[in-house]
Amino acid sequence: MKKLNFTNSVQITAITYFLTSIAGLLLFFVLYSNFDINIVGRYSIYQAILFFGSKIIGLGTQYSLMKFVSHGDGERVNINYLFSAVLIVTVTFTIAVLLSSFDILNSFFQMIPYINVVIELSITILLYAINYLLKSFFNSYKDFIYYNLIFGLRTPLTIITIFLFYYEVLIDFYEIFLYVEIAILLINIFLVFKRRKKYIIQTFNLTLKSQLKYIRFSFLSSFFSEINFKVDVYCV
Repeated sequence: MKKLNFTNSVQITAITYFLTSIAGLLLFFVLYSNFDINIVGRYSIYQAILFFGSKIIGLGTQYSLMKFVSHGDGERVNINYLFSAVLIVTVTFTIAVLLSSFDILNSFFQMIPYINVVIELSITILLYAINYLLKSFFNSYKDFIYYNLIFGLRTPLTIITIFLFYYEVLIDFYEIFLYVEIAILLINIFLVFKRRKKYIIQTFNLTLKSQLKYIRFSFLSSFFSEINFKVDVYCV
């Protein structure tokens, strides 16, 4: 892997953010041009639930992942930090699903706004959280090419799935988000495999304990710091 210097990494990130912003404007132009205002609002609601749901089951693991990977010694990265983070997120998601199946707790879950949308997006929320971990993993060991690639792909892929929904290739609205996350996950897996020579695999138990210890104290602060940047937009 070719290491980017500070100037190049800033340049490629700035270009990616600029292009992603333009793609975001194009995305809403596509929505406004092809659908009524109800679909535009529905899209925003689904996007908000996807974001907040992924942060809840994520438990701040993206920060623990970045902390331990970025502070690692040597050129090679212990990929078990990524595996343990994915395990934590998956177990948290599974526990949430199991709890919702109990009658005594089901009534509580039914009081959650847009719970039907949450159920529709449940698998997508898990995939989104895992993809966010993979993006954070690339960022943590300064693989800015892959980080920016994954960051920039989501909006163009969403535009494609919106057209697929418009032409009735996709039937259910939630599929717009689901297939984007499936595509990004497959790309992420390919990119991780491509960088396999950069990784070592060791001490899974230790990496898991380290992350659990870290998120025990950091979850709330990381959660509120994450939503602080988007809560005004999603409230609107």
